[in-house]
Amino acid sequence: MFMFCGSSSTRQFKFDVHGNFSVNVFSASSMKGLSNPKSVIGHGEVVRNLALIPIPKVLLLHFGEVDVEFGYYRKFCERMEIDEDNFFGEIINSFNKFIEEIIDKSQNTRSVSSICVLMPQPCPLRDETFCRVTSQFADVSVEKMQEIADYIDIRHAARNKRCVSFNNLLEANLIKDRKIKCFRVDKDMLDKNYEYRSEYLPKSTSEHHAEPRTTFPLWQEKLQNEVKPYRVLVKRRAKRLDALAASAPPVAHAMAM
Repeated sequence: MFMFCGSSSTRQFKFDVHGNFSVNVFSASSMKGLSNPKSVIGHGEVVRNLALIPIPKVLLLHFGEVDVEFGYYRKFCERMEIDEDNFFGEIINSFNKFIEEIIDKSQNTRSVSSICVLMPQPCPLRDETFCRVTSQFADVSVEKMQEIADYIDIRHAARNKRCVSFNNLLEANLIKDRKIKCFRVDKDMLDKNYEYRSEYLPKSTSEHHAEPRTTFPLWQEKLQNEVKPYRVLVKRRAKRLDALAASAPPVAHAMAM
């Protein structure tokens, strides 16, 4: 079984694909909250129980976007400053604790063959809607969100760069175990200046999820060795692209002068 668990962006993995899949979405759930026994959502306990069901599975965890976006800016609004290394470090330490617990408890049951950590995607919110939309999810006033701009760069490229920085730290500091593998698509979604590539932007400027029709193929490519049914989709897509390239009219070359 391929079991996906994550926050709302995990819905992209619900696209119909042949195979034994379980996709579990916990809206507004954070990475840090997974190991918090007082979590309002309670997603950590649910994921632990799902992981320990005595059926062999690849567990794919897709959390962190809530932490890097809404959690980060809510924390910043408290004092108009943040110790970013400490903030990110606490999230990663908490996540490592959660993964260690699953590994320890699944040793005897062999219920988890591997754990794939799918790192957060950068948020597509454009500058004109960022403060308004983020204020709603971070539970702070729009005025507070607008005030942030006096202290840190909240332009889209800067926010995307923070997501990449978090993923770099997570990749470097994720606990080392033969069962754990990490995957990321953040750098594929951005150009060299950390600007969003247009194909991954949703049509609505108020949508805080990237366009799933284009991000899902990225994940298929990255995960095809872990999620075997994705190999077929990747091969089909490659054949279609090859066919299109072969049928395209030849490019006319300018006559040599």
